[in-house]
Amino acid sequence: MKLSATLTFILLLLSSSVSARLSSRAHRDFAKSYVSTHDLCDGLWDGRLCDPFSLLQNNNGATLSKLQSSNLKKVTICDDQQQTLNPDQIEIAIVLLPSMTHVPYSSLPEPNSEEEDRFVYSAAKALAEELHDHYGVGDPRPPSCAHHITRPDSDSSSSTFDTGILILVSRDDRVMHISTGGGVDDFFALGRIDKIISAAKPHFRKQRLSEGLIASLEVLDEFLEMGPPSSSDRFWNNVWTFGPFFSIFGFCIFLLVRSHKKSKQYNAAKEELNKLEREKAEALAGKYRCKSCPICLEDFKHVPPPPPTPADNDDDGDDDSEVAPPANQPHQKTLDSNGEPVKLLRCGHCFDQKCFKEYQESSSYSSKCPICRADINMGTPADTSTPTSNPTPNNNPFHRRHRTHARFYEDSYEPELRFRLNRLRRRYPRYISSDYVDRYSSRNSAHFAMDPVFMRANPNPRTSMRVAGTGGSRSGGASRRSGSSFGGGRSSGGGGGGRW
Repeated sequence: MKLSATLTFILLLLSSSVSARLSSRAHRDFAKSYVSTHDLCDGLWDGRLCDPFSLLQNNNGATLSKLQSSNLKKVTICDDQQQTLNPDQIEIAIVLLPSMTHVPYSSLPEPNSEEEDRFVYSAAKALAEELHDHYGVGDPRPPSCAHHITRPDSDSSSSTFDTGILILVSRDDRVMHISTGGGVDDFFALGRIDKIISAAKPHFRKQRLSEGLIASLEVLDEFLEMGPPSSSDRFWNNVWTFGPFFSIFGFCIFLLVRSHKKSKQYNAAKEELNKLEREKAEALAGKYRCKSCPICLEDFKHVPPPPPTPADNDDDGDDDSEVAPPANQPHQKTLDSNGEPVKLLRCGHCFDQKCFKEYQESSSYSSKCPICRADINMGTPADTSTPTSNPTPNNNPFHRRHRTHARFYEDSYEPELRFRLNRLRRRYPRYISSDYVDRYSSRNSAHFAMDPVFMRANPNPRTSMRVAGTGGSRSGGASRRSGSSFGGGRSSGGGGGGRW
């Protein structure tokens, strides 16, 4: 079932890709058919303006003269050591149409749809580039690029250095496309084409074509005078373009890291609570032994006794040796988390040497136990040996037994339990509160990690849910046709367009 669904999805992708390529090819074919059938602007060029359907006939002479005037801009395309003193001329052509009739009516998509926008834009792009190539707008061999063009490895038929710009406007299709030659592509990078078209849109929406064209030409001239964007312009454009994306991506990474950190802290707190619950059960059964420092909560280290040494009973020179049974087997040593002997107080509570020293230096109760506030007998050395099989309170500080388990719990372990819970509260304040410490310090409390408030604080959503549930290429010559006074340039496929 999954394999058939995957194959169906792949076939849909392939069919959509093939249909898009066929559609783009159809647009180019329609454009070539339009030009070859009607010779759209042959003999109709008025300066740089081609208005074969007289869409601007009602405009005054001053407006028409601005659009018709050649007014060639002069810039330097190839800015290097071989450039000439004469700058290159930019040729601009304007073509006005009532509609793009080269697209058959039956092939148009549904009006006012995204598909129509893509279709009309693709058709306008194809027609503008074909007109650009057909009438040779621009100079394919600008003077400043002569050194590059005459190199043996250069392609003289390429449109890399063309200086032409063709503006196509289709009134009823509400589309404008600007086709540029390779030499001026860099002048209109970083969304400058969109800014040129945006300047004309307000006028085009009011059917004032001439004013819209003049506004777009003014912005176009400004960009030509400014030259290609500098490296700083490109940098800040990338910041504005990709900055929001990277900000969102960084914010997501931040949330992910924070969630992981919270989950890690929650699991650590849960593990400590489970350990406390086990130790409490041992204390109630009279089998408790201190296994970690109550201050830093780090586990003590248990060092095994050294192996027995072989007895030297070889009086007759034999190499045989026997292992002498130890008379008194040494006990296991217990060290703190830093590898030093455990600090054992007179009251029976144990600490890391370093933690207890820091406590004495920072607390006003330096002469008392941090847990039970009993006086400290500084003269009694710490015995870190492992208890024997039948220990007594005098020779086994780690396995503390009192006359009754209840008295041991009340006198020794209950203060230690509260002390440890408070240490956990300071370490994990997000998950353990003062109320939690009060509730679970009593004798009858149980299931430390199953507290409802603690479970609701779990940052893992899945666990929380479980808890809640259980409680192209173009063709066309670059030769000039009749009625054209342009330099024979070609479109590079650059530029852009938009609708209003």
